[in-house]
Amino acid sequence: MSIQPARIEAAASGTPFAPQFDDVYHAIAGARAQAEHVFLHGCGLPQRWRGVRRFTVLETGFGLGNTFLTLLAAWRADTERCAALHVVSIDAHPPTRDDLARWLPAGPDPQADADRAALIAQWPPAIAGLHRLGFADGAVTLTLALGDVQTLLPRLALSADAIFMDGFAPAKNPAMWDAVVCRALAARAAPDALLATWCATGQLRRDLAACGFVVEKQPGFGHKREMTVARWPGAPSGAHADADPRSATRLSTTDTEANAIVIGAGLAGAAVAASLARRGLRVAVLEREAEPAARTSSHLAAAFRPAMARGATPLSRITLAGCVLAAQHWPQHAWHASGTLQMESDDREGQALLAAQAWPADFARWVEQDEAEGLLGLRPAAGGIWFARMGWARPRELVAHWLAQPGVALHVRAQVVAVSRSAAGWCVTTADGRRFEAGQLVLAQGSADLPGGAALQPPQGLHQLPLAPVRGQCSLISGLAPQLKAVLAGAGYLLPAQAGTTVFGASYEHGDAGTDERESSHAQAYAKAAALWPGFAAATQGKLRRAWTGVRVVTPDRLPVIGALPDPDTPPTARPGAPHLADMPRLPGAWIANAYGSRGLTYALLGGELIAAQMLGEPLPIEQDLADAVDPARFAWRQLKRGKTP
Repeated sequence: MSIQPARIEAAASGTPFAPQFDDVYHAIAGARAQAEHVFLHGCGLPQRWRGVRRFTVLETGFGLGNTFLTLLAAWRADTERCAALHVVSIDAHPPTRDDLARWLPAGPDPQADADRAALIAQWPPAIAGLHRLGFADGAVTLTLALGDVQTLLPRLALSADAIFMDGFAPAKNPAMWDAVVCRALAARAAPDALLATWCATGQLRRDLAACGFVVEKQPGFGHKREMTVARWPGAPSGAHADADPRSATRLSTTDTEANAIVIGAGLAGAAVAASLARRGLRVAVLEREAEPAARTSSHLAAAFRPAMARGATPLSRITLAGCVLAAQHWPQHAWHASGTLQMESDDREGQALLAAQAWPADFARWVEQDEAEGLLGLRPAAGGIWFARMGWARPRELVAHWLAQPGVALHVRAQVVAVSRSAAGWCVTTADGRRFEAGQLVLAQGSADLPGGAALQPPQGLHQLPLAPVRGQCSLISGLAPQLKAVLAGAGYLLPAQAGTTVFGASYEHGDAGTDERESSHAQAYAKAAALWPGFAAATQGKLRRAWTGVRVVTPDRLPVIGALPDPDTPPTARPGAPHLADMPRLPGAWIANAYGSRGLTYALLGGELIAAQMLGEPLPIEQDLADAVDPARFAWRQLKRGKTP
């Protein structure tokens, strides 16, 4: 979906005005005063977040962010506030960063000014989907959901304690206020959730009441005599009516060494551990080797960029989400936004592919060969698509950063030999006799921990997922292309030199778990590099090479497995009609983050955040249909639908 940024002008009163909707962004009496009266007081805040660990707000119109900043200021000022505040806000026409800086007024105090500056600094590109912004050292999370409310709201996975129903007037933008939106809000309301809006039309009140809200009138703000407040009286309805075994798993309350055990200290495991630790959990990470990132994550450097397709496929959408999240939250020392050229030998096809993405030019644009040469520092074989925000990262440094998160305890030379249920939840035993107990268990092993050839299985028998190995070998040459300033990619890739060494490749050998150096794999890497850079063959003459080999894990649909593990011994919940993915039974407290294939950098942080959100009942960082696309139970569910499973 294409996101068209808002066009903002000044009304006669001086307030920001949207010509597209012929309406102002807020009342003349003041945006923050209106937000405090209508939304905070209307939803019983700050009183209602006291005494709870986590509180979630859903907003149907972000606008210029005045309501969010007012809410954030109230949270900061409250000494009895919740430990974690989540705000999910939808907007189809977000302002540009420049307009946000121009029209968002300064705060009443230095802290409010700092929060305003943080919002502007983190403002994402106008790309459809979910964008995560962090405030107050991560205690406050703003998820900006960019897209049409009627399309995007039903895809959001969250349980809202408060709902701010905002937007331009119903007469100007009726799609924001109709019965479809009301039903979607009801489906995402937590028990006793409060909804508040400045809108007081009879039709809106009738639509809310028809969904099950208990509606009342309250005094309005400024010139408006009335506003609407509604309470959701009971359990969630609609899409969330039945308990979903994938989310809100109960944490162990026993006094054990850890709240969670993560098996594997590569990109996948380290990212999950850090995401859990940032939320206050104690995490034990078990690594069979003598150091973390010892196998596939030991890459000197690797590139990342989203996959592209003519349509919005699960792969294209989830790799985009992973890349955008990574660029927003990775530590600066571990990666470099050098820019990436995805070379396209067919200009017409390449430009059509780019146009199909509907991305803003500041994220991806077409460049001809001459401009590409200036951006790269060497002349590629053709022009292509330039990703200004993408680049390369050092996996080892990312892993080290995540494992250094307070609350993470790394245990090396910890080869797992047994996993069993225990009073605490799970008990894991290593080859040297160490025992670890915790309420949550996350499998994030590499291929070496999953013996069994083409049908990889964990030795503990916790799942029967169709995982397979893929061997990848890349080549490294010192002094090859010191002039290369950015990533050059296509069927293969060339990276800017790392301490004088250029990395290029790589082979993709499905079903092969060998780690030996092979001439045939070097030949693949050389051919791919030569197709990208005509000067490659001459530049390699007389230079010594070496190889790096890693064995990745993949699934038949080439998507990762991230989420709650299915329970193969329990039949699915009975429900009329076709079985639902949410009906698939799960192993309590058991999770997996695996099958990242050659996209470990892209999926690592997203996988960690997705598992943490599902485990703790937070709003998901991606839409529900994308979470379903990587759900570990999808394979058994598909078999069940085809009638191949009893």
